[in-house]
Amino acid sequence: MKSNPRSLVTTGVYQLDGDVKVTDVDTVTNQILALETHYRIKLLNRTTRRMSVTEEGR
Repeated sequence: MKSNPRSLVTTGVYQLDGDVKVTDVDTVTNQILALETHYRIKLLNRTTRRMSVTEEGR
């Protein structure tokens, strides 16, 4: 299943080929968290309902 990174930027949600599965979302979340930790920047602002891309994430 392929992710669409632009989808997150435009909609604020993960979209995985129209079929979101928990394991896929968890994988994407973990990869983003790993990038944030590695580069010591915050890529996304997260709330319980939405996400938005930070300036560093753009």
